[in-house]
Amino acid sequence: MGLMDAKDIRSRIEALSKEDAARKVFGASSHEYVLQPPLTEVELGATESQFGVRFPDDYRTFLAEISSGGAGPLYGIFPLTRVNGAWRWDGDGADLVSSLREPFPHMSAWTPSIREREDEEDEDAYWRERDAWDEALYFNPHQTHGAICICHEGCAIRDGCRSNAAA
Repeated sequence: MGLMDAKDIRSRIEALSKEDAARKVFGASSHEYVLQPPLTEVELGATESQFGVRFPDDYRTFLAEISSGGAGPLYGIFPLTRVNGAWRWDGDGADLVSSLREPFPHMSAWTPSIREREDEEDEDAYWRERDAWDEALYFNPHQTHGAICICHEGCAIRDGCRSNAAA
């Protein structure tokens, strides 16, 4: 797996949990330093089959050898779970995963600009426009085709990775 094996990672997270018993580290009260069990090869294969992709090697290794989610950076790694026979990621923002078979649409800078607030009297209109803009752009699952949202940093920031070619 590289520099550390699954047992080493699990023991380090256990040590962090003991060191931060009061859960003062940002996000720790959310994930509680708990790692979900890893996926079996059968589960991993079924997940990739459902989504029609092969996960990136590092993510596959994480899922198979370390955990299907839980403790991780900030609010933690979105757990990959099976609900009513279908696989999905759980957590605030995990639902931004849309079609993993589609190519990721933004391989270069893409954020359009929004008009600057012209005066304080127009502040309500500005924020209504800004909220609609955010919803249409940043919180639209079509903007994340081909990407897996892996964790939530807070303030609506998600980290992720691109999925690989169709399985």
